[in-house]
Amino acid sequence: MNTAEPLDFTTERTVCSGGDLSSRSLTSVLDLSSSSTSRSAPGMSPSGISAVLTDISLVSAESQNPAKDLLDDEHVADLICYRLAESTSGRGNDEMCQWLFDTYQTEDMELQAVVLRFIPTLCGLYLPHAVSCPDEPLAGFEAVLLALYATELRARNGAPLLINIPSLSQPSPYHTPHKTSRSSAQLQQVGEVSSALEPQVAIKSTKRASIVGVALELFWRRIVVMPLKAKLDLCHYAKVWAVQGCSWVNDVDAISKLTILPSQSISTSQPEAGVVVSTPDSPTAANYHEVGEFQYPGDQLDAPRVTLDQDILRPIFKVLGHCLMGPTSPPELRAAAVDAARALYVRASHALNPEAILASRSLLRLHAAALISSR
Repeated sequence: MNTAEPLDFTTERTVCSGGDLSSRSLTSVLDLSSSSTSRSAPGMSPSGISAVLTDISLVSAESQNPAKDLLDDEHVADLICYRLAESTSGRGNDEMCQWLFDTYQTEDMELQAVVLRFIPTLCGLYLPHAVSCPDEPLAGFEAVLLALYATELRARNGAPLLINIPSLSQPSPYHTPHKTSRSSAQLQQVGEVSSALEPQVAIKSTKRASIVGVALELFWRRIVVMPLKAKLDLCHYAKVWAVQGCSWVNDVDAISKLTILPSQSISTSQPEAGVVVSTPDSPTAANYHEVGEFQYPGDQLDAPRVTLDQDILRPIFKVLGHCLMGPTSPPELRAAAVDAARALYVRASHALNPEAILASRSLLRLHAAALISSR
């Protein structure tokens, strides 16, 4: 973060007691954020913060559950996405980032879900810009990401998330246990799901992946309540991150075919009724980005490559797994997830990243197996 540009964000939290917490919190945030509209930059487009707050006010006034309806309102979501995609967005005095920052500080879970709904778009715009234009300040985007990171830091007290990996040297819990020696007990392996967190007051290049990864992890935890378009957004930007700045961008489909086992080969010439076959030329795969009115800004695939550390890839793969294997996932969401998994597999193959290769290849093979079982 460029420290030359001061943050114009208040750290005061809105505290509400009694009554409908979501309604009161949303009203307080609207009152707090509306004062920032007077400081809007000259020439701001009609889709700026004033128009967004007006639509949010209408939603909250006409709803019994304003936070839930705000989360599912596609029109408001399109306005916010357009506002985030403007060339002037992400700066320290950005009113839209101010609103997202203040809304997350309410500590109301339903309102926090509204903020998390826009994390794919915010990260999708922030990461490529931070790599291609490192000298341009993005204090607004970074303040929102740091707010999410600070919440997770307090919840975990900075500790890493660990899991015990079963070892063949240990007796099976489903059989008569044998006497375990102390030496064999010490052979139990521990896997790190998320690395330890340290307090951060700014986003340095060495800590960017960890902070963005925490934001994506929080999005994953609320994936069940997220609208379809939010999941499509993450699939789209995951694919862009994978192929941006790579010379093999046109070879993704050919290389990704190597992941399919011979027994999983499917002829897509005559699919049976009800079977969704995602191929590069299928209408489903080509048109999934048309859901909703918001169109993604032009992706500069020739821009510098985005670094994809494990902290970023882990939550992405979990979201893609939900999109591919979820029983309620529509065809366009599965097509988007397959496209993203293909691009990530090729990126991991070129980077010789074994963990990412296994994860992306597993997703593609699970999808192929699901197609076979549904025939």
